[in-house]
Amino acid sequence: MDERVKQAYESVQISEKAKTRIFHEIIASDKKEVKRRIFSKVAIFVMCVLACSSTIYAAHRLLRAGAIASMFGEEKLAKRFEAMSDEIVTAENDIYRAYFLGAVSGEKLCENEIDVENTKSYFVVALERKDGENLTYEDEIIVSPFVQGIAPWQFNIYNMEGSATRQVVDGVLYCLYACSDLEVFANTGVYIGVTDEDVFADAYVYDSESGIISLNEEYDGLNFLFELSTKASNEDVEEDTLSRQNDFMENGRQAINNLDEMMANSMLDEDSVMELQENEEGFLIYNYDDIVDLHISAKAVQKHGRDSFSFMDAETNTKIVKFLVVEYVEGKYVAKLYICE
Repeated sequence: MDERVKQAYESVQISEKAKTRIFHEIIASDKKEVKRRIFSKVAIFVMCVLACSSTIYAAHRLLRAGAIASMFGEEKLAKRFEAMSDEIVTAENDIYRAYFLGAVSGEKLCENEIDVENTKSYFVVALERKDGENLTYEDEIIVSPFVQGIAPWQFNIYNMEGSATRQVVDGVLYCLYACSDLEVFANTGVYIGVTDEDVFADAYVYDSESGIISLNEEYDGLNFLFELSTKASNEDVEEDTLSRQNDFMENGRQAINNLDEMMANSMLDEDSVMELQENEEGFLIYNYDDIVDLHISAKAVQKHGRDSFSFMDAETNTKIVKFLVVEYVEGKYVAKLYICE
């Protein structure tokens, strides 16, 4: 029987990498009884593949988050992922299918982290083409966390000390991301976006009244949005967490919903008014007084007519003391700083 299983396993028409990966996943699924049960598991798998190859292979071919972390040599992180549920969240359009494979947070979970004293979040996303064509490293794919209550173009992976490791396995692009701790927004709401739009102004819609972020259904490109189940009631959020959230928000990232009223009741700093130029990366850079290298999405300002950035009291981190308004008027980007009275 073992020889027949071996022959059947070797004859299955899938790549050698896939066979090797599947074999190791079967082993990993029951480490306590590997020696006694491994061939029966392989036999069952092969019989299923031979009976209905494409369907069963599609169901088993996706690597889990723990396997991805192991593939990148992050065994400690892999154990954290393996302790999670195997539930996979899927989204798709006419061309792509995206998978959210899980997220964890903790300290010192990766071997080569520079900042090992702070908690970081890690999440895994996979993307494939539905027509079977392989994705490559050249494909323009951007994966980013977003926070409910802040426009995606104002606060995203670029502001969260984000880093990524990618690997293509059997045409599926796997992305392991690290960023600043997302759990500090447990009482707010967190999303993971997958898109090809690097400033996010076109791919997603932001409702300034509710703070909800959603897909732009009219966007002619790649855009998916997963909502993380990290929400908690305000009663469950400790003061320490709220303090960390305020620190993490950084000045310049708080949303202003009543901007016209704020402008009417604040004093314009005449010396702060300046025209900004879009750089090669699509950003406007503002420098004035203690505001240094504030990056503003030119596309977002142009699309919405204006954008705003608030600056909080250094001691309380709750009261807005000044705010910047960037407007797109007659083809020019004009920045103005207002001081709250």
